[in-house]
Amino acid sequence: AAVAASAGGGHGKRSLATWDLKKILGKYKAGENDKENDNGGRQKPSAAPLRRPDALRALFEEAFQYDANLHQLVTALTSGESENSPKALCVEILALATANDCYVQEDVNASRKDLLSALQICNQASKTFDNSTTLTNDDRKNGSGVNEKLSPGEFLEKCAELKTLSSSLPATAAVLTWIESAIRRDPEKSHKVAFALLETCVQSQPTLRLRALECVSTAIEVAGRGCGDDIPKAAIDVILSLFEDEKISSLENYEEFITDALDECVEVWTPNRIDQSHVKRFLSEFLEFAQPPYSRAFAVRVLSCLNACRAKKGFSQSIDVFLEEVRVKKREFRPSLGREAMDMLEAACAGADINNNNERGKVRRGVTF
Repeated sequence: AAVAASAGGGHGKRSLATWDLKKILGKYKAGENDKENDNGGRQKPSAAPLRRPDALRALFEEAFQYDANLHQLVTALTSGESENSPKALCVEILALATANDCYVQEDVNASRKDLLSALQICNQASKTFDNSTTLTNDDRKNGSGVNEKLSPGEFLEKCAELKTLSSSLPATAAVLTWIESAIRRDPEKSHKVAFALLETCVQSQPTLRLRALECVSTAIEVAGRGCGDDIPKAAIDVILSLFEDEKISSLENYEEFITDALDECVEVWTPNRIDQSHVKRFLSEFLEFAQPPYSRAFAVRVLSCLNACRAKKGFSQSIDVFLEEVRVKKREFRPSLGREAMDMLEAACAGADINNNNERGKVRRGVTF
C-alpha cells in the first residue's frame, strides 16, 4: 500500500520512505528464511502486491530517475551497500517482484542482474550528454566513462549491456522509465540519446510500444513549455519510425498502437504550444503509408487530428489523397461518419493550407486501416 500510494508520475508523486521500503523487503526476506528453516507456522507473503501495475510503476520511477549521481547507485548495488538508499532498496524489491519466483534465489539474482544492467545502460547514456558529470576513480577503472563524448549512435554500438534489453522485459521497462525522466528533467541535453535509446527499447520489446508512446507525449508536453523545435521534431521522427518498424507492424494489435497515437495527437500533442507544423508533418508522413480503403474509426480519428492542428487541403499530397478518398466515399461508411466528422471534413477541404507542403514524399510500403 505504501508503494502504491506514491504512484502517479510527474512531479506530484510522493517519494518512497526508506523505512517503508526496508519493511517491505524485510517481509520477503523473512518468508525466505521461513522456507529455508522449513517453518510452516507462517504463510509466506505473496509477490502479487508487488506486481500490481501502480506498485511496479512507483518502484521503477523511484529507482530509475534521471540523476547526475546514478553512478553512485550502481556502485551501491554492486558493492552490497544498498541498505540506506531508497533507490537501491527499490531495485532490490523490483528484483523480487519481477523474478519468476521471489523465493528462488537464482531467479531473484537473475532479475537483479538484469535491473543492474538497465542502470548501467542509463548511467552510460547520461554520459553522452552530461558533460558536467565528474568521473570518479571507480568510473575510470571500470571504463564507465568511455561514453562521455560519444554520439547517440556510437553509444548504441558500444554499450555492451544493451543486449539485456532483448531478453528482459523489466530491464527494458526500467530504461524507458529513465528515458521519460531524463526528457522531463533535462530535455535539451537528453533528447537525442533518449530517443535513440527509446527506439532500441521498443525494437527489443515491442509489447512496450504504448509505454514508448507515453515518453513521446511527455517530450511534446515539455517542448510546449518553450524548448524549441528540435524536441518535437525528434519525437515525431521516432513515432513514425516505430510505425514503420516491421517487428511492430507485424503484431496482432498494431492497429491499437496507431489509434492510441492518433488519440494522443488530438488530446496531448495539439493542445500543447508547439508549432503545429510538426503535427501536420506527422499526419502527412503517416498518411503516405496508411493506404485506403479506410475504416470509419480510422477516418474519424484522422479527421479529428487534422481539425485539431488546423490542417487543410493543400498542405501535402498525402493529406489531399486522404481527404478526397473520404469525401468521395463519405456516404459508404457504416455507421455513417456523423455530423461532427462531416463538419471537420468540410472545414479541411475548404481553402488551401497556408503552410503548403504539397510535394511528393518518400515511397513507403502501404498499410491499410
